[in-house]
This record gives sequence, structure tokens and C-alpha cells, in this order.
Amino acid sequence: TELVITYDIVKYKPGETFRVWVNVYTESGSKLIPKALSGDAGSNIAGGSYKRIVWDMAADQAFLDENIAVVVLAESETFAGSAKPRGRQQPAGKKEGISVAGAMGYALLLPGLGRRVINGSGASWLLGVAGYVCIGGSIYMNNSAFDTYENYKNAVDPQERTDLYNEALNQDRLSKVLALGALSIWVTDLIVTSVKAGKARKHDYYSQRVSFNLSYDPRSRQPLIGLKYRF
Repeated sequence: TELVITYDIVKYKPGETFRVWVNVYTESGSKLIPKALSGDAGSNIAGGSYKRIVWDMAADQAFLDENIAVVVLAESETFAGSAKPRGRQQPAGKKEGISVAGAMGYALLLPGLGRRVINGSGASWLLGVAGYVCIGGSIYMNNSAFDTYENYKNAVDPQERTDLYNEALNQDRLSKVLALGALSIWVTDLIVTSVKAGKARKHDYYSQRVSFNLSYDPRSRQPLIGLKYRF
């Protein structure tokens, strides 16, 4: 089985040559580095359009049963050190390569902040403000319930004692509701953030600007999968 990859090198200087290689990412998150490549791969590749690489998947024992993303990378040999591998640029404001643990660390500090870092924008951090408001409110109502209960114990009038007791109960209930609300905000945000962080890392592999095509090689009498990546 062969995978045919076509690509263009559109930004180059006269006489400039490149080292070209391929990375393959599976849908489950694994990374493969193909070795059995022929065509416009390796060293001394000139710039231009309609470059073609053929990957002999059988020779590399790459028997895949899931979706893959193929990324063609290149760096200048002529201007070594001055050119970076050409690939998709990270969108401005978005934190590159954020891990699930890193995103959840932000979420622990402030609910919504982890998602804000992943997305690069948005007001999800306001969820954290609501969480801290719930914590503050819970502490305030708990202290109020304690003070009211102390007043109840010191009261003499039966009606006043009844009113103070009921008020203390209501304040205690509200304190617990606010505490539960804060806990729900933190737990829910941690779960959502971990899922989004995992999807964001996987999406980095599959959001390349690629196109696929199918063709038939009459010499080998085999169907060929074509992929074109422009960088």
C-alpha cells in the first residue's frame, strides 16, 4: 500500500534547497515518522510546486485502521538556522501545546481560565468570578448563621427565640447551597476543561490545510490515496 503526498514550496529564494520530511499523526494521538519515502523527500529539495512524495506504508509496516493526518515539513539547507520548519502557524493569542494538566491547573486556580487559555479568547473566566462569589457568600452566610444562633441562645422572649432560630436555619441552608454551587462550578469546569484540552491537542494535528484525492496507478494496478498540503 502506498500513500502519495503532493505539496508546494512557494516561499523560497533562488538556489535555495530544503530538507523535507513527513510526520504522520493518527486519530488516537500517536505519531509516526515514515522512513520508506521516495520522491521529493530528504535533502537537497528545490523549491517549487507539485512536489511528490510516495510513502511505502507496507515497507514501514504501517498498517493503519484509523484516520490519519499527514504533515509535510521543510527547513532551509541553504540558510541553515534562519528558516523554521514550514507548517501551520498557531493562531494569535492561542497558547501552543498546552497540556491537559496545564489547562486543569489554570482551571483549579480560576474556573474558566483554562478554557480561556485553550481558546485564546472569550469570557469563560467570568465563571471563576461566580465561583469565588459563591465561596464568599457561603462564608458570609455561615458566619451570619453562627451569630444568629448565638443571639437565639441569649434571647428570652419566646417569639424572638423562634424567629432567631428559623433565621439561623435559613442562613445555614443558604450557606450550604452557595458552597455546593461553588463546588459544582469547579468540578464541572475541570471536566469540561480536560475534555477541551484533549480535543485541542488532537485538533492541532487535524486542522492542517490539506486535501485528499483518490487515483489509480495502472502500472501497479493499485488504488492510490493522494494528499496535498500547501505551506
